[in-house]
Amino acid sequence: MNRRILALLFLFCVSFSAYTQDNARYHYNDVYDYRDDTIKIKKFNIDSLLHYANTFIGVPYLMGGKTPEAFDCSGFTFYCFRAYGIYLPYTAHQQAEIGKEITLAEAKPGDLIFFQGYNLKDKTVHHVAIVANKTGTHLKIVHAASHAVHYEYLDSPYYKSRVLKVRRVY
Repeated sequence: MNRRILALLFLFCVSFSAYTQDNARYHYNDVYDYRDDTIKIKKFNIDSLLHYANTFIGVPYLMGGKTPEAFDCSGFTFYCFRAYGIYLPYTAHQQAEIGKEITLAEAKPGDLIFFQGYNLKDKTVHHVAIVANKTGTHLKIVHAASHAVHYEYLDSPYYKSRVLKVRRVY
């Protein structure tokens, strides 16, 4: 009886060891891709991050959403940056405290831009977007808002008047 238990224990240990060695090639920089049930290994660079974010254009907006099934603003930034080994907190308010604060003039693709909500007297962070492109002083952002993940220009009066801060997290 003891030999059977020892043999089973030995087989379990060998199986577990083989499993962990096989999966050792995956590390913090890996991400599980819900769309095709695979693990993708991504190396960080801004163009790659923005291309990855672009693959989610049209994904529906859902408050509290943080998967490619549906995103809210912070769930979208959380998911995109996590794919490149940058683990942001989940809420926009918490993300606004991470990284280095920079001016709007210094903003470049890959930076996070934070906005206040509907009430212009309330200076609390309520929304976050990723700077997607900068042409001169014109910023294009990608974000999950209203109905889906989409692009928008910061020249839009609604967003331009609500910018609170910009942060670089990479």
